[in-house]
Amino acid sequence: MTRTHTLEALVIVSFLRGLSVRDVDAALEEAFDGPVVSKSTVSRICAQTRERYRPWCSADARAGLLALVVDYRSAPTPPPCR
Repeated sequence: MTRTHTLEALVIVSFLRGLSVRDVDAALEEAFDGPVVSKSTVSRICAQTRERYRPWCSADARAGLLALVVDYRSAPTPPPCR
């Protein structure tokens, strides 16, 4: 995985765990002792993630899914649909 893909994955995982765009940006800056991606990049990645997630919020999309057994302690809770 390249550095760009790794940083993008960190942004997505942080966002899906419930951090706001501002919190994701602050966490990256704190972890790397300074800005590593622009605020607009963090915002764009979060917006794209939100748009990819939106179709799963409909009852029609969820109705066709198979039930999966997941260890609830390791699975992050997705953000609420807005």
